[in-house]
Amino acid sequence: MKYFFILISPAFNRLVWILASGPWGVVHQLFIGIFRRLYGISDPVLPEHRKLSEYFLRDKPLPSNWTASLICPVDCFLLEGPSKVEDSRLSLKGIDYDWKSLPEWCSELEGGFYWNFYLAPKHYHWFHSPASGEHLEVMRVSGRSLPVNRLGRFLSNRLYAENERLSFRWQHPQYGRVLMLCVGAMGVSRIRSAVGECAKDGPWWPLKEQLKVGERLGAFELGSSVILAVEKAEGLRVLGESLELGFPLQEC
Repeated sequence: MKYFFILISPAFNRLVWILASGPWGVVHQLFIGIFRRLYGISDPVLPEHRKLSEYFLRDKPLPSNWTASLICPVDCFLLEGPSKVEDSRLSLKGIDYDWKSLPEWCSELEGGFYWNFYLAPKHYHWFHSPASGEHLEVMRVSGRSLPVNRLGRFLSNRLYAENERLSFRWQHPQYGRVLMLCVGAMGVSRIRSAVGECAKDGPWWPLKEQLKVGERLGAFELGSSVILAVEKAEGLRVLGESLELGFPLQEC
């Protein structure tokens, strides 16, 4: 079954893109209505939402000043975290991953902490910086586009390592190395960066010297996952299942 999904995923991704972004005129309003009812979305449809893809990447009101120094970077369901990186391994939904097998691996994260955030189709799909910092770098890794839900985890025991990823890393004076892996999914043939691009499967590429907490980094074009890891942190919160962008990850 895994190979069936691998085989059809490029065609499926293309079909989703054509339906969401094609020149369908007023038919898009029908698509948007079905999408809102299917996922119970109450966000209004604005004049600029002429296509389903534009509604999917809708904006939301954001604070002018973020009140915490370490925040949830997305609207999401929390699947794991805060959990400790031990022996260079992460445990994601019961599957152990060796950090060292991933090109994004940063040795400084050994002994650090990580979270696994899942974005459902109904969520706001822009992802933001969870912390400020300096020396922002980006890496884009090509890969599969298996679903990141239960089916995907059943199909592959290396799901988060096999799927396409857009990752960012930077340095924070308190949290040390910060790493954000934005993992693609079935239907997501495009993970867009809002702060600059790089070639696929290349080394870390420098983007900018200074990064603000809450700064927009990019967006998914369907539901997906974000894995956040920090080198060090204290007083981390025990979190609920559903989180919003900007929720403090540390006790005040």
